[in-house]
Amino acid sequence: MTEYRWPIEKLNDVLQPMRETDLIVIGSRPSQGKTTLMLNMAYRFARDGIKTAYT
Repeated sequence: MTEYRWPIEKLNDVLQPMRETDLIVIGSRPSQGKTTLMLNMAYRFARDGIKTAYT
């Protein structure tokens, strides 16, 4: 199974690598940067050739 490291290094220190079958839920209070975080991650994964979808 393929593993992907988080594109933000500080997250790699805290979280395990993502796997193809993982469902990842990002949650926090309003206006805390959830959308910015996910768009940044989607951009980096797509740039590196990893299939990416954001809905």
